[in-house]
Amino acid sequence: MSCHDQRVEFEVDVWVTTTNERVDADNVRSYAKGKDASVMLAVFERSPSLWVGTTQVPLPDNETTRGPVGRVFDTLTRSIGPPDWALPTLTPELRDELRAGLAARPEDPPYRAVAPEEFARFLNDHIGAYVFQWSRPLE
Repeated sequence: MSCHDQRVEFEVDVWVTTTNERVDADNVRSYAKGKDASVMLAVFERSPSLWVGTTQVPLPDNETTRGPVGRVFDTLTRSIGPPDWALPTLTPELRDELRAGLAARPEDPPYRAVAPEEFARFLNDHIGAYVFQWSRPLE
C-alpha cells in the first residue's frame, strides 16, 4: 500500500453554537475554508452552545458513515458559503432539518450524541439567531 492509499481518520466533538453577533464575511470565509478561525473561536467561547456529539472528520468517501452528528455537521457546514459568506439564521426550516439530521437511522454506526429532546429545546430557544458548528478533535 502506498502512502497515497493511507489516510488518518480521527473523531471530533461537535457543538452547535448560536449568536446574535453579526460576523463579517471575511471572518466567516476564513473559518469555512479552514484557515484562520480565531474570530469564530472567540464567538464560540462567549455564545450559547450545545454539545451535539462525536463524529468522524469529513472525508470524501465517509459522508454516509458519520452518523447523526455528521449529518448535523454537514448541514451547518453547507449553510455557509458564497456568494455572501454569512452565518445562516436559525429558521424553523433549518431547525427542522437539523433535528431530522440528528434522528437515528438503522444504518448509523455507534455514536455518542445529545438527547434529541435537549437538542430540540436548544434549537427552539434560539430561533432567529445566527448558527454555526464548532468542532474539536477528541483528546
